[in-house]
Amino acid sequence: MHPLSPDRIIERRQALGLRQTDLAQRAGVDPASLSLYEGKKRDMRGTGLIKIDFCLRALEENPFPEKEVLDLRAELLALEERLRQLKAGLKRGRAA
Repeated sequence: MHPLSPDRIIERRQALGLRQTDLAQRAGVDPASLSLYEGKKRDMRGTGLIKIDFCLRALEENPFPEKEVLDLRAELLALEERLRQLKAGLKRGRAA
């Protein structure tokens, strides 16, 4: 089973004693999106899956990582902003 499949995410989340809303909040994803993904009613984009996997890995390594998760989330948000900037630069380059 793929580590990011809906069934595997449910298994990993439950092993950590997390509710969907807990994981969604910690990972910085929309709770409804996580619910639909776990229920196999909708695909989730790469960024959302990366956030979830990143968060689950951190929690699996250290079940009480409040500061670490916040640090990782801040780092991930900074990377997402940089990616947005790069994409915007590519679009401007194409329009020129």
